[in-house]
Amino acid sequence: MVCCAAINAVRLLFKTSRKQFFSTTAGSLQTAVATQEIILSAGALHSPKILQLSGIAPAPLLTNIGINVTVNLPGVGENLQDHLFGLTLASLNPGIPANSDLVNATFDAAQRDLHYAKRKGELFPSRWTDTIAEALSFIPLYNFTKADLANNLISSIEANSTQYLHDSIDSAVVAGYEKQTALIASMHSKGSTAAMELLYVDGGRSVVNILMHPLSRGTVSVTSSDPFAPPAIDPRYFSHPYDGQVLVESLRFNRKLLATAPIQALGAIETLPGTATESDADILSFIKGVTSTEYHYVGTCAMLPKALGGVVDAKLKVYGVDGLRVVDASIMPLLPSAHTQATVYAIAEKAADIILGHSVEGRQYLVINPRSWDHNA
Repeated sequence: MVCCAAINAVRLLFKTSRKQFFSTTAGSLQTAVATQEIILSAGALHSPKILQLSGIAPAPLLTNIGINVTVNLPGVGENLQDHLFGLTLASLNPGIPANSDLVNATFDAAQRDLHYAKRKGELFPSRWTDTIAEALSFIPLYNFTKADLANNLISSIEANSTQYLHDSIDSAVVAGYEKQTALIASMHSKGSTAAMELLYVDGGRSVVNILMHPLSRGTVSVTSSDPFAPPAIDPRYFSHPYDGQVLVESLRFNRKLLATAPIQALGAIETLPGTATESDADILSFIKGVTSTEYHYVGTCAMLPKALGGVVDAKLKVYGVDGLRVVDASIMPLLPSAHTQATVYAIAEKAADIILGHSVEGRQYLVINPRSWDHNA
């Protein structure tokens, strides 16, 4: 294993001896021999790129750019998902701490002195280790929309959502997407999953809404056989109208929060998009102008049956290839109703068990109770 290597590009080479070769191009060609198997962990944007460069991808894509097909695997690079966001900005009464205080050198120096002298001030107890938000909540669809509107949104999931996929998508990937949308609709109907994450940021000056289960699906595709060329990343944000509709309703929910007595006591006045932005079309236009990636990319090497566009099986093995597994966020067929970091940790932990042949029942865990620690020791 080579950690933190300055590797610019990678190809996987397969020999008739069934040994796998892992080659890198970083100024000069270097080749490493894998005596057992290869674990690919390049993330949801680059794991599919490496597979595609290695001839493991949808055959039409490889044929178009002159890469020999090793395994025709239609799901590689498909099913790209990301958490989208919208937001509302507000002004507050003077004197309420703001994140901008953290980059004010004079303020910072004064607060540090106060912290060290009296353990008081804006830096005590957690200002130096502040999180991105003062509060957050994961909210089911029925909790921030009216019931009839929520029902209509769920119906739009169950309707012909496949019409919003790109034109050249393989039928196996379409079949997998139909399974996904049915599951998402069921979870929202039961209220068993969050549709939106709400972040209360910068003392309340920003209220951010993050779409948990987008229906839009993007792609990651190599554009040439040049391993140094970046892949073409098309997230296809808002290609399914459901995504925009949920974020519009989320912004309307923000306005209800800003109008509550505790928030009004802070002097909250909406500044962006501004109360004059009222129609669904205008709100959606604003959201499209401010949204960006949450860097929560998943799905491009999905763990699904091959017939549903899957790339890896339940043991993380790439279909049709001996000795090759993928272990990263790309294997998630759906985004979780959460940030992806902890889930990636869990994938890695589970992968270690799978690769070593351990069962969950056979594992022993060391349980530590912090309350039993002798802090004076």
